[in-house]
Amino acid sequence: MPCENPVSIHCGNCGGKNIKADAYAEWSEETQKWELATVFDDRFCDDCGHQVQAYEYPIIEQTAEQVAEEERAAAAEAMQDENRAYFQGGV
Repeated sequence: MPCENPVSIHCGNCGGKNIKADAYAEWSEETQKWELATVFDDRFCDDCGHQVQAYEYPIIEQTAEQVAEEERAAAAEAMQDENRAYFQGGV
């Protein structure tokens, strides 16, 4: 069942999304798997290597038009970068 209000977790130090939480797991004889028992408050960012305060940001689904506009903007920016590099003698 999908979450009604999905979020992404970000590092308060660098903005990265590779966040780990300190937790305990316990063995379930019934499922024959480790199951999450407790999640503690400590968070660690694999991107910057620090213990951090993590923040939740809502994940907002984009419409097809918004995705297409972002792709056009990214393509235009890439073209500008290529032109800039060419005129600065970088190519």
